[in-house]
Amino acid sequence: MEWQAIKDERFKSLLEAVNSLHHRKFFDEKTSRLFCKDLPFFENYQLLKATEYSAHPPLSMRFLFNGSDVIKLNGTKKPILDVCKKDSLSITKNNIISYVKFFLDNVTAKEGSFQIIESIDDITFFENTTPKEKTAINKNILPIEILSVKEKAFKITASLLYSKCLYHATLKINKNGTVNIAKEKPVLTNLPVRKIMLR
Repeated sequence: MEWQAIKDERFKSLLEAVNSLHHRKFFDEKTSRLFCKDLPFFENYQLLKATEYSAHPPLSMRFLFNGSDVIKLNGTKKPILDVCKKDSLSITKNNIISYVKFFLDNVTAKEGSFQIIESIDDITFFENTTPKEKTAINKNILPIEILSVKEKAFKITASLLYSKCLYHATLKINKNGTVNIAKEKPVLTNLPVRKIMLR
C-alpha cells in the first residue's frame, strides 16, 4: 500500500486537527503536505503522515484518523491499542504481516525501532558498507513464517533488525493488537547500518 497525497477539501481541516494536538503550529498550509495510507486490519482508521518541508531536514509525524478523530502516534503502543479498542481490529492470515510491520514501525524502544527484514533491500546501510558485508547479512535473513493461528493469538517467526543487531525472533500477536517478542536470538551484531527511528 502506497502513500496517497491528500489534496482535496479534507486537507485544511486535517491540518488544523494535526496542529491542534501540539503546543505550537508545526505544519503550515503552504509548505506542508499530508499523505494517507489504508490499513487492511482496521475498518475505519487510516494512517496519516504530515510533513513540513520548510524544516531542515523535513519534519514528519504520523497519526491515525477516521475522518473526525485524529490520534498522534507518539512512539508508544498506547495510541495503537486505543484505536484497536475503538475500531473493529481484524487480524487474519492475509494481513498479519502488515499489522506487525505497522506496529513495529510506530513503536520505538531505547535504541530505536524494531524492523522486520525480508530482504537486504529493507536495510539502510552506511555508504562504505562492502558487498562482502551485505552478502553475510543476506545469508542470515529468514523468510517470515506463520507458526500458529489460535482463537486469541498468532505466532510468527521473522528476522528483526534492532539498533545494529540482526535477530531471529518469534513474535506473538494477540487479537487485541499487542505484539510481543516471545523469543529472540542475536545472529549478527555491530552491523554497518543506520539506527532505525520512527519512519
